Amino acid sequence: MNVEALLEREQVHLLTTVIETGSFSAAADKLGVTKSSISQQIKRLEGLAGLSLFRRNRRGVEPTSECEIVIKYAMAMKAIAEDFKSHFGVTGNTRKICVGMGEDFCRTALPSFLGLLSAGLPRVELRVLAGSYDMLAEAIDNRAADLVVMRQWDRYPDARKLWRDEQVWYGHPRFASAVMDPVPLVVPISPNPLRPAILDLLRANGRTWRIRFEGVGLAGIEAALQSGLGLCIGPRSMPMCGVKEIGPESGLPPSPAADFVMAGPWDPADSVVQAVAELLQRLADGGFRTGGASSGEHRSDV
Repeated sequence: MNVEALLEREQVHLLTTVIETGSFSAAADKLGVTKSSISQQIKRLEGLAGLSLFRRNRRGVEPTSECEIVIKYAMAMKAIAEDFKSHFGVTGNTRKICVGMGEDFCRTALPSFLGLLSAGLPRVELRVLAGSYDMLAEAIDNRAADLVVMRQWDRYPDARKLWRDEQVWYGHPRFASAVMDPVPLVVPISPNPLRPAILDLLRANGRTWRIRFEGVGLAGIEAALQSGLGLCIGPRSMPMCGVKEIGPESGLPPSPAADFVMAGPWDPADSVVQAVAELLQRLADGGFRTGGASSGEHRSDV
């Protein structure tokens, strides 16, 4: 997806004009161009975005939900840019912001966040801390990050909920049939809150388990799953690479949904950090669909 092309001022003006007038013909009259020119521009934008932006109705056209999200993000970026200018005036200074987050968020939803941030705030330099929950906890406790996106963790009960994500079991296809006790597991190393969530789920359902692999990084966990060492739980909307979703035929207990939260911004936080936090919330509310999110539940991190 070409996020920058969608957020150019002229393209946003084109989309809002079509929405306001309700037809390509009326938008063409208002903008002083031909209807075919409007149609061609919309077609080009849809090709760049990989999205359908309008659908026809009896009166003309109406925006798709994806188009409405694009407009919402464009308005959010405009507000962020105004906050940035207000904070720094016209000095042109660069603002550095540090965000801690889970690895698979970096691999999937982060591109949407970066694209929108780059389009609206080209002078913001983003530092991302992605790694173990030990590292994220240190960043929170020492205020080494302006914001941290993570699974809900009882260590930080005041963190702000961003979204809820459906979870499923993942593993090698050979686990698609009945999985016997002890359930072979691939789990993250403590204190990642996913680890006790998996063990508590099995314990509550009277299942026993054996940990075959434990690791810090997502790459190691995926490699262990791909090799058939065991099973792990993860978000359905962000499938783990090279493995399959393991369904109810396996006899494994269904996993409850997980909440994902944002720790920070801390008081006092300047308007730019506050605006970036708001952008993350808006992206979560939209299911991170600017990066091609799933239907229904939102994306998440391991």
